[in-house]
Amino acid sequence: MENIKGKVVIITGASSGIGEETARILVQNGAKIVLSARREERLKTLVNEFGTGQAVYLKSDVTNLEDMKSLVSLAKECFGRVDVLFANAGIMPAGNLSELKVDDWMSMIETNIKGVLMMMNGN
Repeated sequence: MENIKGKVVIITGASSGIGEETARILVQNGAKIVLSARREERLKTLVNEFGTGQAVYLKSDVTNLEDMKSLVSLAKECFGRVDVLFANAGIMPAGNLSELKVDDWMSMIETNIKGVLMMMNGN
């Protein structure tokens, strides 16, 4: 982790789970982080926990290219650059395949696959 100090990291899906814990570890090791998720209240709480100058957030949706461009712009405005993109946002519909939850499957593809592409295009 010594190589992460001072790096600027964007984390999508940062409001819970792996994204949230990764943010904590990165801040503890000196990274500057830019958090993204749809749940603004959770993002706000995390940024307050990390303190001024360590983290910023933008309520955003990885399936929306304009949101991802705004996220990258925020990172550059606040920290001058982007070193790492951690495309962590993802969803997994529950249930049996026999239930044919096609709308849930399409939502998963939008988030888990297209979301990564949108994040990379936002840069």
